[in-house]
Formats: sequence, structure tokens, C-alpha cells
Amino acid sequence: MSLALTASSNARSCDRLFARLGCGVSLALLAMLPPASAQEAVPSINVETDGATAGAGGEAAAANRPDLAPDSPANISRVAPSSRPHVETFTKQDIEALHPSDPFDLLKHATGVVVTFQGRKLPYNLLIRGDSNFGFIIDGAYVTSAAAGRMLQTLPIQAIEQMKIVRDPTALTLGPLVDFGSPSGALNSGFIVINTHNPAKTEGEFYSAGESFGTFRGGLYGGTTFALGDNGVKGFASGYVNGRRSDGPTDWNASSHDVSALLKGGIETGVAQSQFTFFYDSDNFDFQRATAGQNSASLVAQRWSYAPIDTTLITSQTTFTWDPHNTTVLIGAYQGAKASNVQASYANATVTTTPDASDTAQVHLRHSFNYWDTLAQLGLQYVWWNTPTGELFYSGYARREETLSGYANIERKFFDDRLDLDASIRFDDHTIDKGIDLYNQGAGSGGGGINAAKYKYFYDRTLPLATNYAFGAAYKILPQLVSGLRYSHTEQGGLTNVLSATGKPLSGESQNKFEASLAAPVQDWLRPTATYFYTHIGNDKTPTSYKAVNGYQTALWTQSDTLRQGFELAGEGDLPPWALGALSYRSSWTHLMQLASSVASTNYSNLIPHDQASFTLTNTWNAFSASASLIYVSKFLSNFNAADGKYHEVGNFVTADINLGYKFHLQDYDAKLTLYGRNIADRRYQMIYGYYNWGAVYGAEVKVAF
Repeated sequence: MSLALTASSNARSCDRLFARLGCGVSLALLAMLPPASAQEAVPSINVETDGATAGAGGEAAAANRPDLAPDSPANISRVAPSSRPHVETFTKQDIEALHPSDPFDLLKHATGVVVTFQGRKLPYNLLIRGDSNFGFIIDGAYVTSAAAGRMLQTLPIQAIEQMKIVRDPTALTLGPLVDFGSPSGALNSGFIVINTHNPAKTEGEFYSAGESFGTFRGGLYGGTTFALGDNGVKGFASGYVNGRRSDGPTDWNASSHDVSALLKGGIETGVAQSQFTFFYDSDNFDFQRATAGQNSASLVAQRWSYAPIDTTLITSQTTFTWDPHNTTVLIGAYQGAKASNVQASYANATVTTTPDASDTAQVHLRHSFNYWDTLAQLGLQYVWWNTPTGELFYSGYARREETLSGYANIERKFFDDRLDLDASIRFDDHTIDKGIDLYNQGAGSGGGGINAAKYKYFYDRTLPLATNYAFGAAYKILPQLVSGLRYSHTEQGGLTNVLSATGKPLSGESQNKFEASLAAPVQDWLRPTATYFYTHIGNDKTPTSYKAVNGYQTALWTQSDTLRQGFELAGEGDLPPWALGALSYRSSWTHLMQLASSVASTNYSNLIPHDQASFTLTNTWNAFSASASLIYVSKFLSNFNAADGKYHEVGNFVTADINLGYKFHLQDYDAKLTLYGRNIADRRYQMIYGYYNWGAVYGAEVKVAF
């Protein structure tokens, strides 16, 4: 792997990036800087932790982890106060109560999040407020959506300290807003941020679980903290080892088994605090086959698998706290996957094995200045992505891309901290170092262009600069009533080398997004939030059909102007003590009031569920604990490789999960037995046409802490 750039491409990127960054930020900095007589900075407006649905235990986690505290400049995933009502946080305590099987199972409980599943090489995807383009950040490392769609199903859920869903696309300091390996040029609209656990003391745990469909899981964790001498040097070290296997439903080609390890360590000395993460997983899993009578015969007969897929993630984060006003964070990361893609068929004995590999490396540098009620941040981020074997839309053909980004963010408090204003700007300079044309530009337009489609390599293609800016305000109307406003604009120039359904080049894309919120943490038992959101995308890209090019199924893309607007209602609280112990709840409802497209033939308004809701009730009483949760997704349409070529209804379901726990002593150790059921109503729903949920799953788990 080489991270080297040619000198000429580096110069072009830096010149274009910094020229625009300097011009765009100067006026905002000058306008918001305080007079010399202003006082020192105090914490920003904050509703609970990160939003009104922060979850129990969020404040405790922030106290133990400065890198997770909402206002800490050491927090690489920090968002501005006006953005926090749009951010939902699941803590380790939430995860324990919900008892999800993996991170995607946890995301089903999030506000406005719909998890879709299909077989093939990218099983999981997300719809958040109807949008499907998201980046992922794991322990500070940016991970592409394609890599995360495969990797997260093997990341041990027990290792997660905190998961944040940043539904707000105006948080411009988190990562690139252009995705990698996406022929549509689609712009990201938010992030899923995951931080794994750091030990606060010497601790350990063993767990083992068995459940339906021949599924067994087990793991071992140990962690400790230490101090070296009397010079203030201290640190921590921890490790997880996990194994899992599942047979899946009979004849569904859905079995899997994997082994993973997660190692963490950190050290603090002087002005520097460093920590690292190493995650490795080796997974053999089959791609769930499609359904006879619904999908095309080739999909129904498909017997594909990764045997195996090996995933590695390495991150390093160092924070330099120079003084109370200046903090620098430096992140370096690498994520790689190597797989044997086995393509077999139930219809014949033919077996083909092809390699599948990708690598992502990055460096992220941010400096924060905190003076006189003002926080200013400047950052640089470089991400390099390489797939020598091709991936998804480019299967079989090498592709290498890189993005150099620069951003600035400034926040200023007014009126005794009742008003907090912020402004951000970001430029993403994206280059395709090596790729293929999916569309023969010389073949003309219309059907002739499609029929003449071919693959052709090109090198060092610099795409139009992606420009992003955002503004926000948070105002404390009353001590327990905070309003927030956010606006963002994102744009990127057109793409002339993508195979479109019309045979014509695709135009540039722009996004205008507006959000308004009210958060009212009235009492411990009543902490509601209401949010209105509006999203207009010019030339939104959608794959509407597929064409075989050189033996590979290749997406044909269309573009249209789309509009989404809706609202979210969310709340949580700890109910007054009852005879049966502590009772808390968490609830949310997302409703899309309008879904519109300038091209009626795309069926846009019917391809996204208009409603998603969730409700969770949790109770602890002496040694007993229990939780019950409901998830609702309204109906929508899907035509993924439908045998009849028509759209069919999917979604339209309510699922129910229950968990019952009992704590006891096993000799000198604390132990817990949990009985759980997922989808206990046995709803065999579909999120992608032809790919059914497994139905009811029941299991039991034993944990022993030492």
C-alpha cells in the first residue's frame, strides 16, 4: 500500500482548497470575535448530554471520558450546541437494557433510522429521515459506508461505550461529505459515531449466549488502569476476544461464524494523552438468498458467501492540551478488508472464487482555540481509499480515490450564555487516482449511449470541489426550554462519466437543509424534543435499473430534484420511584410530511417509509431488570430484481423485543442471567423485496464479572 501523492496533484489540491478556505472563513471569524475586554470561556449551552434523547448514563460516561464530553475540544466528534437536539446518543447502559445482537440491531431503535437488509455483498444499509448516504466514525476513524455495512455486524456490541447518530448534516467537522466508491457522486448527510470502551479500573467479564437458529456467542474481556511512578504518567489497557456462529434458517443460505479481537491502550503524560484501537475479525458468512417466486431466478439460485472476509481497523488518537485555551487532536487510522468471494449456485455445481479487497487510510488534524466565550476550530483531513479488486459498482476493476479536506468552525456566546451562534465551512477536494468510465461519452445520447456502454480506465481525475457551509443558533428561551436553528448548503459539480439511464452526463448536485428544534427538559421524568426538518436536493442521484456490462451488473442512474420535509418527536425520562423499582422510558416518532421528485416516473414518494416510531420501557427492581421495546415502520415499495419487474409493498410492521435479567453471585463473582426475545410476534417482514426477516429469536445469556 502506498499513500504517496504526486507532487503536482498535491499542489493542485492544496492551492484550490486553501484559497477557498481562507476567503470563506475570514469574514466569519472577524464578525464573531469578541472585544478584547470579553471574559473567559465557559461551557456552551447543553441540553442534558448530546440532545434530549441522550440516554441514561451519558453524563457519567462523559465524566470518565473527556474525549466524549459534549463541550470538550478533545472530543473529535463534538458538534455545536445548535446541532445537539438533532443528535441521539446510546450509552453502554442503554445497550445493556436493549440487549441488541449487533450495532445494526441497536440502530433500529434510533429516531428516524430504518435499517434495510438484503443478501449480496453489502447486507446492511440505513435510511435516516429518508436519506441513505452516511459516513461512519469508529474511535475517531472515518470508515466508508460500504466497509461499515460489512464490518459493524462483527464489532462486539459489548465493546461499545457510546454510539451517536448525527442526523444533522450541518456538522461539518466530523468527516468528508463525499463518499468513496460511489458512482453517483452522492453527498453524505450525516454520521454514525461509535466509541469503544476504555476501562476506568481493573475489570473483567466473561459471557456466553445461545439462541434460536443454532446461534451461539461467547467472549472474554479484561481491562486495567495503571500509573508509572510518581511523575503523573498513567494509562490503561484492555482486550476483547469474541466468537459467534449461526446456522440461520434452513435453506436460506444465511449461516455465519466469526472470531474477533479488540485491543485498546492509552497513556497520559504531560500535555499529551494518547490512545489506540486495534480490531481484527475473521468472518465466514453466507449471503442470504432471495425468495422463489419474487426475485429473478438468478438471485433465487444464488449461493454466495465470503469464505472468509478478514477485517482490520487500527486507530491512533493523540490530544495535546497545551494550555486552557489551546488543544490539538491528531488522528491516524487504517481500515482494510480482504475476502474470498465464493459464487456458487443451487442450480448447478459451478463454483467461482474471486478476491475482494479494500484499504482506507487517513490523517486528521484539528486545533481548537478557546478564548472569551469563543471557540474556533481549524482542521485538515486526508482520506485515501483503494480497492485493487473493485467493489460494488466497480467489481473486478481497480479503483483508488483520495480526499483532502479543510474546515473551520467558530462558536460564540452572547447574553450571559443564553444565545450560542456557530458557523462552519468545509471543502472536500476529491481525486480519483485510478478508475473506470462507466459510460462511453462518444456514443451519443439516449439508448445508443447505453447500448455502447463499456469500461475504460482513466487516471488522476480531479472532481469538482465539494463546498459546504452551515450556520446555527441555540437560544435558551427559558431555563428549561432551548430552541435551535440550523441551515446548511452543500454542492458539487457534475459527473460526466457515470452510466445514466438516459445516456446523458449527470449534472452537479446541491443540497439545502434547514432544521428547527425545541428541547424542554422540564423534569427528570419529562425530557421531550421536537424537530422540523426540510431537505431539498438538486439533481439527486438514484439507481433505477441495472445493465450487464462486461458480465457485471452495473447501475443505471437517473437524477431529479427531490424534496423531503417532516418532523420528529422524541422524549425520555425517569419516572417517579414506584414499589417495583426504577422505571424509565424512551420514545420517538419520525414522520415525513412530504416526499416529492421532479421526475414522477421515479416513484420517489413511495420508496421511503413515511413513518418510523420506537418505544422502550426499562425497569430495575433489586436484583431484577426488564425492558420491552416496540418498533414500527410504515409501508413503502421495493422492486429489487423483482421477477415481474413491478414494485411491491415492504415494511408495514411492528416488532416487539423483551429482556428479563437477574443478578446473582457465583461464589465471589457478580453474575447476571438474561432471557431475551427479539421480534417475539414472529413478523416475517421485508425491507428489500425478496429478503425476509428471520422472525422470532429467543435466547439466554450468562455474564460473569470479575
